[in-house]
Amino acid sequence: MRDIKFRLWNLKNKYMFSNDNEELLLNIDGSSLWGHKIHYYDGTDLLEIDDFEIMQYTGLKDMNDVEIFEGDIVKRTYLFDGSFGKTHIGEVVYDKEYARYVISKPQKYTEPKTEDLGNTLSSRSTYEVIGNIHNNPELLED
Repeated sequence: MRDIKFRLWNLKNKYMFSNDNEELLLNIDGSSLWGHKIHYYDGTDLLEIDDFEIMQYTGLKDMNDVEIFEGDIVKRTYLFDGSFGKTHIGEVVYDKEYARYVISKPQKYTEPKTEDLGNTLSSRSTYEVIGNIHNNPELLED
């Protein structure tokens, strides 16, 4: 069974923090957050969920044993003939239609637009988390 972990991007204060188990609680209907870490940064005990972007842990780790979350920017390096050494960069997103995490490619890549993250983490490629969409959006630019 995989760990259920989240990290949160505060849309107002432009700050990312992670779930340290006891410090952040998301209520059952997903409408509010509570925790002393949030209290410390925002001065309130209860905040509306709309103030945050919630990103879930995929259950996967990159080549450096870094946990991969939604919103991470990853670099894929191919390790097989024909494409050996080539790289591309994309964002980890959740595909609701197929209930899976995928790497969404920047516009410069034509087909396919996404790759299944679970299927592509193999000995044929390496993945490295190089940033996230909030702190490093420039990594997705052409």
